[in-house]
Amino acid sequence: DATIERSLAAGTPDFSDLTIDSPTSYAYVTINDLNIRNGSFPFGGGGIDNYYGDLTVNGGVFADNTSDLGGAIFNDAQLGDLANVLTVTGATFARNFASQGGGIAGGGGVSDETAAERAKAATAADLATIIYTSGTTGRPKGAVYTHRSTFLHALACTSHAAMSIGPGDAVLPQVPMFHANAWGTPYGAWMAGTDMIMPQMFLMGEQLAAVINEFHPTLACGVPTIWNGLLALNSPVDFSTSLKRMLVAGSALPRLLVEEFTPMGVNVEQGWGMTETSPIVTYNSPTPASAVLTGEDAIRHRLRQGRAACGTDMKIVDAEGRELPWDGKAFGDFLIRGHWVCREYLNRGAEGAADSEGWLRTGDVCTIDPDGCAEIVDRSKDVIKSGGEWISSIALENIAVSHPAVAEAAIIAARHPKWQERPLLLVVPRAGAQIDKDELLGMFTGKVAKWWLPDDVLMLEELPHTATGKLNKLALRARYQDHLIESAKTQGQAR
Repeated sequence: DATIERSLAAGTPDFSDLTIDSPTSYAYVTINDLNIRNGSFPFGGGGIDNYYGDLTVNGGVFADNTSDLGGAIFNDAQLGDLANVLTVTGATFARNFASQGGGIAGGGGVSDETAAERAKAATAADLATIIYTSGTTGRPKGAVYTHRSTFLHALACTSHAAMSIGPGDAVLPQVPMFHANAWGTPYGAWMAGTDMIMPQMFLMGEQLAAVINEFHPTLACGVPTIWNGLLALNSPVDFSTSLKRMLVAGSALPRLLVEEFTPMGVNVEQGWGMTETSPIVTYNSPTPASAVLTGEDAIRHRLRQGRAACGTDMKIVDAEGRELPWDGKAFGDFLIRGHWVCREYLNRGAEGAADSEGWLRTGDVCTIDPDGCAEIVDRSKDVIKSGGEWISSIALENIAVSHPAVAEAAIIAARHPKWQERPLLLVVPRAGAQIDKDELLGMFTGKVAKWWLPDDVLMLEELPHTATGKLNKLALRARYQDHLIESAKTQGQAR
């Protein structure tokens, strides 16, 4: 859209993306999810090369507003040839960048004629958007979306079997554009003629409650951390006049959100996807079979990731690549494919992306029931491998956060001299609350096998998060993975 492109080029505030001029054949490219702000990106020690290596060819922009960089300074030496590759058309970006000693001078914007020419030149197969992965499990990678894949994903967003965005809705996407295009909600909403409520990024707590009370969304989208913040408020949030559905994604849906928001008349729904999948692949929308479930069965069903959206496919395989049955019991590596699943990464080709048949390894361990409803057991890198058996960190975290005094919890694999790995529970208490360790561990009794119980509990002031609101388990493992071994040594010395 020429109007949107002109507004971006003029430096419209509060957009988390920029349109760029690049000396390539692309009509135009929008770069999202570099998200260099608030110390979330390591500039020191060559950290900028994580992105620079990909962006020197075909172009890229580092941030929507470098005043958010917290004092980080770019210079010609850091950027090297990038200054000669790109012409940044965002006036706001260029102005703030120059004020911090940057080496790129801004361009003058995009004219109506240029925007119209680019729109005519674009084809469905052209690169439309580049979204970078968060980099919590490795080097960030640029997932490449085309105009076609984005359009088809928008259709899925309007489907009643998925997000069901319609003209009668008012959508509050409390998800930034750098988080997989705000889960596709802007495109789906524009396609359906839906009202959108666009607050400031990272709105939480009292401010988010005020937006809900004033603008009355019918559908709100956000990671669990966002909605946990609402539950901690002393002031009431009025959901009765509008909010009917709450989409939770980005991390596994905590049981607590279902238990707390359902009595308020809000249907808590879960979707699943990745940066590489645009992102929606599965969605747990109501079905005739799920509508008759009650009590514990209904809650357990809501905690599943759901069925594959039309246009996608999924399967689970064992370590040898053999496909496993959809019986709700067998679990294996989760593979997906579809019309909006990434086939290549920016300047990396198909390395790590979908294979020749279109199947993408998600890095998740999953089970699928006979009705085609998927349930993520854990991330492959988060599963705790104890004595040759697997323990799900997600299952343990859901139990921990159901404790009324727990604000947030994480389970990581801690090294163990006998069992290789054991679960370690990291907990953030609610403000002013005291948590008894034995009482907390007692909540797991009868809900999981005895050998699943965490070996220890650590009370922390806060847990680290990625820029998209996910728990940064990479950082937690680096800090606490030797806790059990160190504790055993300390106790041995004390004796």
